[in-house]
Amino acid sequence: MTVWWPREAMGTDSTVFNMTGYDLRALGAPPGDGRPCRPPTRVGLVGSDYPGLRLKPCVEAGDRVRIGDPVLRDGRTEDLVITAPVSGVVEEIAIGARRSVRLAVIRIEGEVRRTFDPAGAQDEDGLRTLMRESGLWSALLRRPFGRVPVPDERPAAILVPAMTTEPGAADPRPAIEGAREDFHRGLTALTRLTDGLVHVAQAPGSQLSPAHERIRPAVFRGGHPVGLPGLQIERLCPPSLDRPVWQIGHLDVIDLGRLLADGSPPKGLRQVALGGEKASDARVVALPPGADLEELALTESEPGPHRCLSGSPLSGTESRFLRRRHLQASFVVRSDRPAPPRHVFGPAKVPALVPHAALSRALGRDLPAIPLLRALSVGDTETAASLGALSLLEEDMALATYLSGATEDFGACLRRILDKLETGS
Repeated sequence: MTVWWPREAMGTDSTVFNMTGYDLRALGAPPGDGRPCRPPTRVGLVGSDYPGLRLKPCVEAGDRVRIGDPVLRDGRTEDLVITAPVSGVVEEIAIGARRSVRLAVIRIEGEVRRTFDPAGAQDEDGLRTLMRESGLWSALLRRPFGRVPVPDERPAAILVPAMTTEPGAADPRPAIEGAREDFHRGLTALTRLTDGLVHVAQAPGSQLSPAHERIRPAVFRGGHPVGLPGLQIERLCPPSLDRPVWQIGHLDVIDLGRLLADGSPPKGLRQVALGGEKASDARVVALPPGADLEELALTESEPGPHRCLSGSPLSGTESRFLRRRHLQASFVVRSDRPAPPRHVFGPAKVPALVPHAALSRALGRDLPAIPLLRALSVGDTETAASLGALSLLEEDMALATYLSGATEDFGACLRRILDKLETGS
């Protein structure tokens, strides 16, 4: 259901979506501010955080880098680079499949920053060039397929998620309100990259976006999965194969605004929520992107076997390092359960999908969850695409996997479908 709030409550042209969802506080209570954590000594840039790029090293082990210096570059676009989030010494460059960089590790030393010249970013071409050279282009993610967009692509719309309903996540509002001018400047700049609208998805409260004819606030009310970008994109601006939609995080928009103001590189520290059942003190702490979570666990997790997840306990990825787009780190119990039995001719058959009321709402109101999950499960590409799969990425499927009893990883099923659609196979 769509309703309209009074102008004085949310500003002009603000749409409020009342949607059903689940209260997942049992999986992780919202953290409060608390004592700082011990600063990490290393960060890692993980190659898989930049899908669609063929990463080549710009540095070698032993080289010293500043915040904002290029560390990796796209092999097909010379000036599309991944920059250092910290200053220090490059310890390791690991090469993976197709001779693309799998991991780059930097040992933190000091806090020396590079600065950029934003004077040439007054038009669209200059803005795109500055974003590529500063590393902010890699903050963009296109749907469908979940890739970093190519430099000359022009999206039908852009979404900025300024809310979250992930269990244990911190509210983005304080960070945005603390840098409102930079946030507004970044949003205004994004309008130059598209002929469509820049949508700002937010929770109820005062309007976070500026008054602008091409910036449209949208308020989403409800529990998880209401805060997922995939469901918001499906409601606001569904993508198609020839009409991509981009998304970019609220902190990256703030970084863009700051970059345009004084040439500052993306900020080295971010507010990250620590949580999970093995966390000794769930709270919000300042960490650099790529922080070493295994090192952090030495002082922030309870004794006993555990796993380090980048992300929430529901949708997080087991990882040594905090991933590029994650603002949560979770420490959870390591399970000793045996792997599912395997047939002599391959994996045992997955149990049939059993529909129930909770699972039918796992993808919100706009997507028919049960038919879509069935299509994903059997690999029906055409049906999945017609039911909304083009709006979704793996993290959007975590609740469905959880509510199905984890009998099947619907995120992996979705990725197989998206890969087939992308290659036309």
